Amino acid sequence: YQVMFSDNLRFDRPRTRMIFSADCLDLPIKRSPQELQRFLAHAPANILVKYRDPESLATRIKHDLRQMPPDTWPETEALAARLCISASTLRRRLAEEGQTYQGLKDSVRKELAIVWLAEPQISFAEIATRLGFADASSFYKAFRKWVGSNPGHYRSLILGEAS
Repeated sequence: YQVMFSDNLRFDRPRTRMIFSADCLDLPIKRSPQELQRFLAHAPANILVKYRDPESLATRIKHDLRQMPPDTWPETEALAARLCISASTLRRRLAEEGQTYQGLKDSVRKELAIVWLAEPQISFAEIATRLGFADASSFYKAFRKWVGSNPGHYRSLILGEAS
């Protein structure tokens, strides 16, 4: 639960609630009515799992990135050429989905890092190398930005070593 939500969990309370920042309510709606219907068709399971539109450009790009080592990921222009669109069209279409190419790459790196952190025999330096970071300290900084804790603490949580 701490990995999925936060350290601020309380059980056996009179109410079940989730607290989030009120400024989220002011964010623009970026989905169509048809996408809303697809989302609601899978509720409530997808409320606790980040919603993914399997048809989206971002989903297709993330799928492709997962199939390649991070050091071979294409730059924006090469990706756009592979998709037979211009780089500006790629950026615009991702922006319409609320995404950026760099954000997608970071998301896949984070997913891979979490998978590899669950393997205690893989060192932090090896994970950093696999993810294409210049050194372990760059990986540490990026991981802290993504997750809010350092890789060592996160590994101890997912391996059940934290008290």
